[in-house]
Order: sequence, then structure tokens, then C-alpha cells
Amino acid sequence: MSQSKVSTYPDVSPQEIVEFLGEYELTITPDRLTRPTSDTVEPIYSFCVELVTGITREDIEDAVTISLEQLQTRDEDKNLFYASSLNQRILFHHITRVTKASGIDDFLMGDLIAPKPGRTQRVLSAIVNFLKYAMQECGPHVTAMEKEAEAKNAELAQSYQELEAARKELQDAKAKIAAEEPICEKHRKHIAELKAKILFLRDQHGSVAQDLQLLRDQKKELVARKQALNLEIDRVNDLVIRTKSNVVQSPERIKRRIGEMSDNVKNDRDAISDLESRCRQLQAKINAFSEIAHDVRGCYEQLQVVAQALEDRVMVTRDLNELRETLQTREIEYKELELRQARMQKQLENANEKLAHVSRHMGDKRAALQHTNERLRREYDEWAVERAGSEEQIRKFRQLTEEVQQKKLELLETSDRELNELLDVYWDLQQGIETYMTRLGSVMG
Repeated sequence: MSQSKVSTYPDVSPQEIVEFLGEYELTITPDRLTRPTSDTVEPIYSFCVELVTGITREDIEDAVTISLEQLQTRDEDKNLFYASSLNQRILFHHITRVTKASGIDDFLMGDLIAPKPGRTQRVLSAIVNFLKYAMQECGPHVTAMEKEAEAKNAELAQSYQELEAARKELQDAKAKIAAEEPICEKHRKHIAELKAKILFLRDQHGSVAQDLQLLRDQKKELVARKQALNLEIDRVNDLVIRTKSNVVQSPERIKRRIGEMSDNVKNDRDAISDLESRCRQLQAKINAFSEIAHDVRGCYEQLQVVAQALEDRVMVTRDLNELRETLQTREIEYKELELRQARMQKQLENANEKLAHVSRHMGDKRAALQHTNERLRREYDEWAVERAGSEEQIRKFRQLTEEVQQKKLELLETSDRELNELLDVYWDLQQGIETYMTRLGSVMG
């Protein structure tokens, strides 16, 4: 068996235990504590558990009943047996918690079923001392709990206001989103149209760019040919001039040569006209491409505007989600505050009930003390009257005592005088015996 740790509380007599329990209207006699039984100690331990933990015997029985109902057993005898065992076991568990808090670590089931006077006295002494200490410390804690409850109520009221403000902001945001939804839908449709148009223009831009590059290559080729023809014409003109100066003029050949040159010039003019027409077509295509680029630039600017609107919508949605999360967090905090307020309210009610009970008990004690004081005052008045009547007897008794004391002193003086005479005779006799013994020794020696 494990050893109990040394209790820091003084022992309490059975009468003090009875008085302590009587303060809480639990009637018990000292004889029942000196000869404890299970029926005697079980209500006391249950009451102590209720004072410390707030758990009553009815709470334990209700919990056991609910548990047995969930098991759905049809055997009533087994249910009664289980209910009795579970009630006793759960009560023993809570009593063990109370005794451990009181400094008793070796509380056993036998102390509840078959209690012994010594152990019962020790356990109840520890519990009563623990409860008295707890009652003395209860006042500051109750005050602190009341202040904490007021602070929590103020915090709860502030949370109510913040929750209402958050709800209002959420409603405003929802209304704003609902009001802007048609505009957003319109923007979405416009964005889809712009995307389709951009895809079409991108395809057109690719084909136009290819045509443009082809025309640029052809233009470069024609410009090169034109330059080559101009150089050839210049060379031919120089050659003609040199030939005219060196060769005899032949009208027929000159005419033929002029005709050939006219044909060449005509061909060159046709080629130049063809190049100019192609240049005009290329310029038209360049102008069309510039218009397309301008349209693409306008579409890009509109896309930027739409993207900005979408970004604003995303930011508003994100703010709304954050606001919704904040609202959910505040609702959770609000529920927790409600639970804490209910718990603090229950604790406050229990503390007020205990305080009222203690106040009522103190009032009863004050009335009992006042009644005892009045009774003692009446007894003192009666004793004063009796004392006034017995002063004469006391005086006579004192005179008689003085006479007896005087006779005692006289007897003591007489006894001392006779004792001195006897001592003188004794010393004289002792001296005579010593003289006789000396003479007897001298005679015999």
C-alpha cells in the first residue's frame, strides 16, 4: 500500500467536522463519525465533491442513465447493477480528485465501502481544512472573476459592434458587387469580342506582313533593275555620242537604231509604270496596315482598361473574401465569448450562491452569539446578586480562616519550641554517649 504524504493541515475533531457540515445544512452526529459506515460517509463525500467541483450526485446519476440508455440493454436487473456500480465508481473517482487536492494520496475504495474511524477522521480533517482554506481564498477570487466578467462583457459588446460593422460592410460589398455585375458582364462580352477581333486581326496581320515583305523584295528588285537600266541608258547614250563622232551617219541605220531605242524606252516606261502601280498598291497596303495597327493599338488600350477593371474586381473579391474570413473569425470569437460568458456567469452564480450561504450562516452565527451574550449577561447579573448576598458569608469565612491561621501559627511555634528542646536533649545525650564510649575504651584498653 502506498504511503500518504504528510498533510500540512491540522487535525479536526469530529465535533468541528459536524459543525462545519452543519453550516451547510448537512446534519450528522459525532457518534456516526466515530463509528462510520458506508451510508454515513457517502453523503459527506458527495457533498464535499459538490462543494469543490460543483458536480452533484444527480449529475452523476443522469450521466450514468444516459450512458445505459445509449447501450440499449433490455435487462433491467443488469441496468440497475451497472447503474449502481458506475455511480459508485464515478463518485470514487471524484472523491479521489478531492482527496488528492487535500493532501491524501492513498484514498481507497474500502474507505468508501467499509470505512475505518481513524482513516475517515484523517481524510475528513484534510478535506475540511482544504475547504476552509478555499473558502477564505474565495472572496478575492470572486471579486477578480466579477471584474473579469465585466471586462469580458465590455469586450463582448465591442465584438458585437465590430461584428455588426463587418456585417454591414459585407452587405455593402455584396450590394456593390450585385450593382456592378451587369457592367462586369458587359465588359466580359466586350473582352470576348475584342479577343475574337484581335485573333482575326493577328491572322490578317500575318498575311499582310507576308505580302508586304514580298512587295518590298519586288520593289528592291525593280529599283535595282531601274538603276541598272539607267546605267545602261547612260552607257548607251555615251556610246551613241562616241559612235556619232566616229561612224559615218547612216539614216536608215540611225532610224532603225532610234526605233530600237524607242522600243526599249517604251518597254522601260511600261516597266516603270508597272513598278509605279505596284508601288501605289504597296503604299495602299501599307496604309491599310497602318490602320490595322492603329485598330490593334486601340484594342490593346481597351484590353488594358478591361484588365485594370478585372484587376479591380479581383482586388474587391479578395477584400470581400478577407472580410468574409474576418467575419467568420469574429463569429467564432463571438461564440467563444458567449461560452466563456456563460461559464463565467455560472461560476459567478455559484460564487454568489456560496457567498449568500456564507452570509446567511454568518448572520445565524451572529444572532447565536448575540443570544449567547445576552444569556451570559443575565447570568452575570444573577451572579452579581448572589455575590452581594454571599459577601457576609465570605467575610465570616475569612475571619474563621484568619483564626484558623492564627491557631496554626501558634501550633507551629509550640512545635518548633518542643522540637528545639528535643534537639537539645538529643545533643546532650549524644555528647554523654561519646564521653561514655571514650571512658569505656580507656578502661578496656
